[in-house]
Amino acid sequence: LARGARGRRAGDGALRKLLLVLLALLVAIAAATAYLFVWPETDTAARGADAVVVLSGGRGHRLAEGRRLIAEGVSDTLVISDGLDEGWAEAMRLCTSRRAICFTPDPYSTQGEARWIAQEARKRGWDSVVVVTSTYHVRRTRMIVERCYGGDLAVVGAQPPLGNRIVGVAWEWPKSAYYLTLKRDC
Repeated sequence: LARGARGRRAGDGALRKLLLVLLALLVAIAAATAYLFVWPETDTAARGADAVVVLSGGRGHRLAEGRRLIAEGVSDTLVISDGLDEGWAEAMRLCTSRRAICFTPDPYSTQGEARWIAQEARKRGWDSVVVVTSTYHVRRTRMIVERCYGGDLAVVGAQPPLGNRIVGVAWEWPKSAYYLTLKRDC
């Protein structure tokens, strides 16, 4: 009888340790998520940038932030990725009225956008670019654009609606892992 009670206590202790380890792991993942994707370091855009580039995805809040930066005099040049998409009426108006430069990235990804930025910077003589994306996407954007573009780069995060934020943060873990390990080129 005594051996059975000791065995149960030992089993309870092992279970308790396992639960503590799992809790610690959960807390570490939550803290890393908050640091990397919820409240990342975002740049302040300095006046005199050659262009403000709004990345596609999260269109409403990103475009609003890009337009705010233009209105504050950060740059005279607004660039919108995928701005000619028929589903994005506000961007399309800016693109067709020639108040913005619009492009479709190839491939259709942050990497395609970074390649376009680097190519256009060389062609147009841009030395400084401000890239606008969602807050959860700031770190990965900086990493990818820096691989392609060697000029002065500021990455500004725009706060997405809560639903977008939750989905975006969830996607950032696998996407960041992919770009950190398998897709390391420009």
